Amino acid sequence: MLAVICSVMIGTNPAITNQEPFPVLEQVQAVDETREDYLRYRLKAPGTKITAGQAEALIDAPLEDVMQVLRQYESYKEFLPFFTYSKLLKMQDGVAELRLKAKILGGTVEIDAFVEAHETRLRDGGNAITLKFIRGNIERFDARFRAYAIDDKRTFVVFYLLIDPDLWFARNATLSEYNWVNCGRTVRALRARVLGKRENTQ
Repeated sequence: MLAVICSVMIGTNPAITNQEPFPVLEQVQAVDETREDYLRYRLKAPGTKITAGQAEALIDAPLEDVMQVLRQYESYKEFLPFFTYSKLLKMQDGVAELRLKAKILGGTVEIDAFVEAHETRLRDGGNAITLKFIRGNIERFDARFRAYAIDDKRTFVVFYLLIDPDLWFARNATLSEYNWVNCGRTVRALRARVLGKRENTQ
C-alpha cells in the first residue's frame, strides 16, 4: 500500500502563487527523503474558513511529457478524480475556456463550472497551468498546477486545490478534508497518466 505523509501544522508549507518563487529544491528533497508516493498539506486560504489542499510529487518523465498531459483539457474527465465532464469551449490568445463538471462528496453534489485555463512560464522557472473560475453553481474553485524540470528525466509537480460549493449542509471540516484528499488523488492520477502514455509510445 502506498503511504502518504502530511504536515501536522496547517499552513506551514508554501502555497503556490504567481507572485512568489516556490522553494523547489527544498520540497524535492522533502519528497525524496520520505520515499513516499507524494506529500500533501492543508493550507489556509484568504476569504474562507475552508482549507485548501496542496500535493507535491515526483514523476519519472520529462517536463514536456507532463505538460502535454496537462494541456489535454478535454481528457481531464478520463483520468482526474471527481471530473465527469471536461469540454474545451474556445481557445483565444493562449487562454482556453473550459466547462467542467464534477461529482463531489460521494457523488451527492454535482459541480458545473466554467473556467479559464492559463498556461504561463513563471519567474522561478516553473511551468504553470491555472484554472480560473468564471461562473457556475459553486462559490469558489481554485486549481493550480506547477511543473518543474529536475533533470531531463524527472519532473516535480505541485497541485493546489480549493473547492467551496457553499453548501449549507456540508461542514467546513468536511470540505477541507475533500480538498486535502483529492489534491493527493490528482497528482497520483496525473503520474499514472503520464507514465502510461510513455509506456505506450516506447
